[in-house]
Parts: sequence; structure tokens; C-alpha cells
Amino acid sequence: MKKLFILNFLFFFFNTFSFSQNTKLDSLRLLLKTDKPDTNKLFHLNKLSRGYNGIGSYDSAVFFANAALQLSNEILKETKDQKINQTTKKYEAAAFNNIGNVNSNKGNYTEALK
Repeated sequence: MKKLFILNFLFFFFNTFSFSQNTKLDSLRLLLKTDKPDTNKLFHLNKLSRGYNGIGSYDSAVFFANAALQLSNEILKETKDQKINQTTKKYEAAAFNNIGNVNSNKGNYTEALK
């Protein structure tokens, strides 16, 4: 009886955890629709990339990391503000890190080190 209780508890816990992760990711995707192309959008793209990596959706994780890299390049070309450039470079590095983490999780270690 005790084992059955523990198994039910673990099943409920992991299902709830998985559901809450998807809810967070859905909320972030909704934010992307209203975000302007600035550092806030970079933050949300990187957060989505980390979230999808965490649940094993590696293609989505790489997609959002690449979107962050593309947006960071556009921002760096357009702005002369040093604080915005510094923040953008930080998020650009986070996007590269996300891609490396995905490759590491997939077992592509040589690709992860690039």
C-alpha cells in the first residue's frame, strides 16, 4: 500500500511539473508576439530556448536560440548605446550557451564545444 502511494505521488508530481513547464513556455510565446525587437525580446527568446532544452525539445530550443542570435545581430547593427550593446552581447552569449547545452544534451560534444 505504501509503495502504491509513493508511485501515485511521484506520478502526480511529475505530471504537474511537466504541465507547469508547458504553461510557462506558452506564456513566453505569447509575450513574443507583443515584444518589440529589443533586449526584452532577447531575454524571452533565451528563456524559451532554455525551457525547451529542459523538456527535451531540442529543435525548438535551437530555433529560439538562433532567433535570439539573429535579433542580437540586428540590435548591435542599429544601436550606438553602450548599455544596450553590453546587454545585447550578454544575451548573445546566452544564446550560444543554449545551443552548446542542447548539443551537449544530445551527445554532440564536439559540436557543443564550438
